[in-house]
Amino acid sequence: LLHPAAQIAKDKDTTLPAAKSTGALLIIDEVRTVKGTVELFNQGADDVDVGDLCNFRDLQAVGNGLGIGDTDQLATLDGLQSVTAVKGGLAIFDNSSLTDIAALANVALVTPRSYDGRNVDVVIADNTKLDDANVDAFLTALATRLGRTPDVVACNNRGRVCDADDTALVQTLAAAGLQ
Repeated sequence: LLHPAAQIAKDKDTTLPAAKSTGALLIIDEVRTVKGTVELFNQGADDVDVGDLCNFRDLQAVGNGLGIGDTDQLATLDGLQSVTAVKGGLAIFDNSSLTDIAALANVALVTPRSYDGRNVDVVIADNTKLDDANVDAFLTALATRLGRTPDVVACNNRGRVCDADDTALVQTLAAAGLQ
């Protein structure tokens, strides 16, 4: 997948409403920093109708959570290679075609999000084609970049099964997104 060359992007003090289609992603095009939440998620029965994340190519920092969930077409997270900082948690969940998260290799700062009083930096769950080896490689490299072990929920991908607490957290995400 070829992405257009990055352009000089701008900062934006906004929250991306839960985008449900490629057309909705135009709001993030050419944006470098979002002070609010960036979420690709469709609450309800239908999956998000997005085949790629090219519109995210300029995005470097998110101030209150980055969530990519409920997709059935995304095989990779290509387009997120410029993201280096995610405050308020990173959640990659319920993406039935996702097989690769290598595009997150430049993330060097993650701060936690609170889910019912539980602080979690990263959630990578319910991505049924994503091998745990891929997840583990990302999390190991992330811990090195952070200089600490992040608080993580990584289960129900292709490998580990979620325990009861993790299942409840993932179900909350699947029902309501990052709210």
